[in-house]
Amino acid sequence: MEALLKLSAIAMTVVSLAGPASTDTDPRRIVIPIHADDVSAHIDQDSTIGQYYVVTYRLPQGLRGELEHALLELYFDVRADSLDGYVNEAPVLEVYAFETPYVGTIETGNLDVAYRAVRPVALGTARRVVLDITGIVRAHLSSVLPNNGLFVGSLAGYAWGEFRLAAGDLPAGTLGRVRIYTELRGR
Repeated sequence: MEALLKLSAIAMTVVSLAGPASTDTDPRRIVIPIHADDVSAHIDQDSTIGQYYVVTYRLPQGLRGELEHALLELYFDVRADSLDGYVNEAPVLEVYAFETPYVGTIETGNLDVAYRAVRPVALGTARRVVLDITGIVRAHLSSVLPNNGLFVGSLAGYAWGEFRLAAGDLPAGTLGRVRIYTELRGR
């Protein structure tokens, strides 16, 4: 069991947003769910970066020029080890767009820093984290960046904190969601 927990600690998960988008109750909001069955665990040979996730998603067709903002919502169990008596109480979670397709290992030069999203997250279990990924989604919509998915994790690695994807307070079978808010037509 301990070996399984260690493997989980260095696991990399690929999340595919393959479910159908819904408009929820707000006609301006499109919700793309992240389902549990879209997750597969992988082990990266170089664990100095720490645990991270690769999220791929498909944008709904016909969104050109209508995007107001886009939010990525996920839940994480967040922990940090003591490093010379210091515990980082709010590790930083980072989201980057991949400039080229992910090939099984992280190359920091493959991460676009211009449109990144960064947020400190307090230690605890099932922490709801909402990141503004509007710049990334706009870059994907306008083809400034190809949609090769997102890096979600911490480039600083385990020394500063660990993020494990958690189920959180979402509908059964859902690990997260992307909410896309659009302008109402005819405004």
